[in-house]
Amino acid sequence: MAFNQTDMYDWQVLYTFEPKLSVGADFIRDTMEPQERYFLIPRLSWLVKRWNETESQANIYVYGGLGAARKGDLTELAVEGAVEADYETRAVYFSGKAQIVAARNFNTLAIYQARAGFAPYLGESGELHSWLVGQVQYFPFAPDQSLRVGPVLRMFYRNVLWEFGVSTHGSWNFNFMAHW
Repeated sequence: MAFNQTDMYDWQVLYTFEPKLSVGADFIRDTMEPQERYFLIPRLSWLVKRWNETESQANIYVYGGLGAARKGDLTELAVEGAVEADYETRAVYFSGKAQIVAARNFNTLAIYQARAGFAPYLGESGELHSWLVGQVQYFPFAPDQSLRVGPVLRMFYRNVLWEFGVSTHGSWNFNFMAHW
């Protein structure tokens, strides 16, 4: 998975070893502050609950880990914790996320996100699925543009998902996910 924005990216590699558990690593590069900072955090992800209904699916995920934070010559122990939830049908999509990455002598990296969207058409199984999504993100540590609002085009085909978006301030995002 790759979550990329104008001033931050979060790349994740995960391996699911049990239906509800995966291990992996997060690599985060943040340039929102005057001094660029990096986080490398091995993590454990847990699918707390999944609802598979005939016409919908919903999920709650919790993940976290311990790793390293670096800016300039300073390296510290870092901790990450997050919760994500989503609900979708072929017609609508909703999601929310709260993620915290903290290290001593670093400002806390906090990301809060809410999304709501709809499908302009209903794709069948094996076809391209698309949603037009409204996104709100809040980065309390960001000196500029801590609140970002804008549209996202979300597309899914077979095992690949990709998204393109832009905020009202002009910052862009491109996200990509593939399952094997």
